[in-house]
Amino acid sequence: MEYSKEQCCCFTGHRRMPGEQVIEIKRRLEDIMEDLIGRGVECFWFGGALGFDTAAALTALTLREQYPFIKVILVLPCRNQSSVWRQPDVDVYNWIISQADEIIYTADDYDPGCMHRRNHYLVDHCTFCVYYLTQQRGGTFATVKYARSRGLTLIPVAEGL
Repeated sequence: MEYSKEQCCCFTGHRRMPGEQVIEIKRRLEDIMEDLIGRGVECFWFGGALGFDTAAALTALTLREQYPFIKVILVLPCRNQSSVWRQPDVDVYNWIISQADEIIYTADDYDPGCMHRRNHYLVDHCTFCVYYLTQQRGGTFATVKYARSRGLTLIPVAEGL
């Protein structure tokens, strides 16, 4: 399905979030998503990773009950992404997949570049990027840097936490 980039927002963030910050991060995600919906965003794009990606996707699925027109799009790095995860995480992941409006895989099987391709795909299809970044290294840092270079409107979640 084709979506206007102006109506699309992607999410990127660390897999680990300090336990004492999780409730505040989820509250901020809800506030940010509702603000974006008010600005005409209808499509929310997620990478399906543990941590921030999961929290953001669950938030969007909850908001979809109130805003049934929003779309939840998963851009997954490979079909076997969850093969080494703990079962409770796999269960949540599979539920998110079952609720998604669209699923895009950037590779069938894991390869060294599949996460990078997934992150670029997310950025290349959106105008907004909501991010949870606390370290100046790693995949989230590279994705935010790429989003900045592509002119996306960047929306931080971690500031002030």
